[in-house]
Amino acid sequence: PERRSSVLQTLGQNYFTSPTFTGLSAVGSAIVQKACDAAAPPPPVCPDAILDLVFVVDSSGSIRNNNPPDGSYDNWDGLLQFVVDIVNGLAIAADKTRVGVVKYSNIGESEFYLNTYTSAQDVNNHIKRIAYVGSNTNTSGGIREMTFNQFGRVGRGDRANVKNLAIIITDGVSTFDRFRTIDDAVEARRRDIEIISIGVSDGID
Repeated sequence: PERRSSVLQTLGQNYFTSPTFTGLSAVGSAIVQKACDAAAPPPPVCPDAILDLVFVVDSSGSIRNNNPPDGSYDNWDGLLQFVVDIVNGLAIAADKTRVGVVKYSNIGESEFYLNTYTSAQDVNNHIKRIAYVGSNTNTSGGIREMTFNQFGRVGRGDRANVKNLAIIITDGVSTFDRFRTIDDAVEARRRDIEIISIGVSDGID
């Protein structure tokens, strides 16, 4: 599909693109609205959304390899700030929106779970200090970690009668276990996890 005509296009119901990490701010309000719409039922006021929300964040080598030569900004810091901006658009509380974060490079690994924090400040403080990894892009590993170790685990904060939403952010194609990616995404949807995908750069698939 053609992506050159604008900074942001909705290519499908839950699929957004941005040519750069600095352009992600243009996606923010649309993603917050999508998150609110995903709540069941959607709330009359967006910040009242009751959701279990997990961010699945690409921490592969290409993120910082594509930093500008002049060092004017850092893609990893921009990605984390974008996640913070989404969190700030929602009411974070034990009885409102709960947030967990998975990062992936060679493997998918949880940074914190849905019941680790109950305030936006605590969530954001942790997000801002997430360490960058580098190396491969194992998108399927991130999806599996989200599906099986965040959602579906009552002891980690997933609520039985609350909508599960995942926001997956990547800047390229899978380079590790790539042929598992579609099957793992299908399995997540089979388990009633709604997925919003955000692709950054012209290298996404």
